[in-house]
Amino acid sequence: MNGKQLAREMEDFVNGANHTEIEDFANEFTKMHNTLEQKAVGMLIKTLVKVSEHNYTDGRNEACVKAAKLMLIGYKKEMVKDLVDSDHYWTEAKASEWVNGGGFDVSKMPLV
Repeated sequence: MNGKQLAREMEDFVNGANHTEIEDFANEFTKMHNTLEQKAVGMLIKTLVKVSEHNYTDGRNEACVKAAKLMLIGYKKEMVKDLVDSDHYWTEAKASEWVNGGGFDVSKMPLV
């Protein structure tokens, strides 16, 4: 299965999924091997980035676009704070430059 096929499968799933089925998905997602979980979360972050870049919204998707933008803003802000707080190497300016230059993107991080 490729990325396009997976996206279509997910579209079909969410089209008819109820709250319990979505909860089941989330529970199973967290049972992945740790390395795969990191890669999958990176895929979700990449998806949030793409959603936040939508130029056109209407009443059907404006809430999710706004949510994606706010999540990324908060995530980047907290990542800068975490870097500065955890290592003397990072100044706020250096951490901000790295994070805002794409360093926040877990999908680009090497798998261990």
